[in-house]
Amino acid sequence: MAFTICAAYPLSKKYFFGRRVFTLLILFTMVFSGGLIPTYLVVKSLGLIDTYWAIWMPGVISTFNMLIMRSYFEGISSEVEDAARIDGCNEWKLMSKIILPLSMPVIATLLLFYGVGYWNSFMSVLIYINSTHKYTITVLIQQMIQSQSLLTEALANDVTATQLIPEGIKSAGIIVLILPMVLIYPFLQRYFVQGVMLGSVKG
Repeated sequence: MAFTICAAYPLSKKYFFGRRVFTLLILFTMVFSGGLIPTYLVVKSLGLIDTYWAIWMPGVISTFNMLIMRSYFEGISSEVEDAARIDGCNEWKLMSKIILPLSMPVIATLLLFYGVGYWNSFMSVLIYINSTHKYTITVLIQQMIQSQSLLTEALANDVTATQLIPEGIKSAGIIVLILPMVLIYPFLQRYFVQGVMLGSVKG
C-alpha cells in the first residue's frame, strides 16, 4: 500500500511533469508482461529464490490498484488542497494529514485486495519457494489433498472412509482459507459503505 500510494499520489496531480508519459509506461506493464521464464531469471539473479521477497517484489505494486487510487485522489476537491497549502502544508504533510484520511474507503478496499491476493498466493509460491516451512496455507492444503490419495489406497476396503477423507480435507481447507477474511471484513465494512455513499449527497 505504501508503494501504491507513493505512485498514485504524484500521478494524480496535473502539475506533475511527465504525468502522461509515466502513466502510459505503467499501463504498458499492465498489458504486456515479461513472461514466466524471464521473471524467474530476474528473481534468481537478484538472489531472491526461496525468500518471501520473491513473492512480494515482482508484484509490489498492482497497476490496477494504483490506477484506482489515482482516480480517487483526482476526485478529491482541489479547494481542500489549496486551503491546506495556505496553512503551510508541504506535499508530504498534505498527503499524510489531508489526502490519506479522506481516502480511507479506497485504502481499506485496496488493503483487502492485496491481502486476499497474497493470502491466496499459489503459483508464485510453488515456483520461487523451495523450503516447505515457508509454504503458504493454500499450498499446504493442496499438498494435503494430494497426499490423501495414499491414505485412500490404504483404506480401499472401507468405502465410507474412502469417500469421507478427501471431502473432509477439502472442507476443512476451505474453512481455514476463508475464515481470516471473514473475520477481517466486518472491521472494513464501514469504509466500504462510506465509499459507496461518497458523493451521493450534494449541496
